[in-house]
Amino acid sequence: MTTPASPHAGRVLRVGTRGSALALAQSGQVADAVAAALAASGSASGSTASTVPQGFPESAPAVAVELVRIRTEGDVNRAALASIGGTGVFVTAVRQALRDGTVDLVVHSAKDLPTAPESDLRLAAVPAREDPADALCSKDGRGLAELAPGARIGTGSPRRAAQLLARRPDLEVVPIRGNVDTRLGYVDSGELDAVLLAAAGLRRLGRAERISQRLDPSEFVPAPAQGALAVETAAHPEVPWYQTGLAAIDDLPTRLAAAAERAVLAGLEAGCSAPVSALAVPDGDMLLLTAQVTAPDGSAQLTRQLRFPLPGTVAGRDGTGVDEPGSAGADGADNADGAAGIAGTGVDPTAIAALEAPAVAAGLELASGLLADGAAGLMGRT
Repeated sequence: MTTPASPHAGRVLRVGTRGSALALAQSGQVADAVAAALAASGSASGSTASTVPQGFPESAPAVAVELVRIRTEGDVNRAALASIGGTGVFVTAVRQALRDGTVDLVVHSAKDLPTAPESDLRLAAVPAREDPADALCSKDGRGLAELAPGARIGTGSPRRAAQLLARRPDLEVVPIRGNVDTRLGYVDSGELDAVLLAAAGLRRLGRAERISQRLDPSEFVPAPAQGALAVETAAHPEVPWYQTGLAAIDDLPTRLAAAAERAVLAGLEAGCSAPVSALAVPDGDMLLLTAQVTAPDGSAQLTRQLRFPLPGTVAGRDGTGVDEPGSAGADGADNADGAAGIAGTGVDPTAIAALEAPAVAAGLELASGLLADGAAGLMGRT
């Protein structure tokens, strides 16, 4: 029997990415999943699996992937992020490559995306989420409660700094920049006693063994959309040739959770570097959304919660997409290498806005409540 050739054989999927090890790892995982889904859908009728199906010939024609490295202002300017425009400085140049047509799609850490929509771009896929928690990496394996008074803790996030001081006002929080290995190097050299990083990034890079303590996200609430990825494309008037691959990796529960969390940020009119936390987690056929604002010095915190319904098509699924290390992810693959959870529902993109609407409304409602409670004052606004 002759194996049918993929209609995409010989095509090249150009994926724009920053040049850091983490960005390359994230973009490579997404690109490979999209390419595999395209190969599977072209040779196995109706299949949108995110990996080549069992028995699919390894010699079958495959879509080639090209990672196009893009240097951003955030990579060049080493000043504190808050002083150069927040984490949005990692996005502008990458998005411009989409507009210029030099890449087909780009992969962002969803927490880095500005909340204002761009009419000429489309959030084409949100793969299943990795662990949303923050992770403490200390030189001797100590947890947060075990660190000595005056211990020096490095972070580049005002939100993490504020939450650290709320828990441990006796610590010295040191602002740092740099990639994951650079930050871990501060601990290895003894310059810092610990650093606070996103667990998702450590897992995607295969550095999970460096985690001394995973901070419970129900208590140490993470940044909006932390652990999620966002795949953007140009807003094509026609369906792009790689749309089937994007639909295959789009995970609706993660998309809805991220939309709700980012709506909190938008409703507070806060930037990506503001001391704002938000996390939506499954609660039966609902999502439980928690939002928190912390004073920069950790002296006060405001927290609110509300529940909103999941659409019937995804009710009962795990809205976080989190898999324990070494467990099987949504696609049945072993996630021990940290490449967890790129699986999808294949939801029609035209239905996404309607599905997201209740999540966005919930986030905006929670933000309004926080503002009524005095959140603007905590964030330094009058």
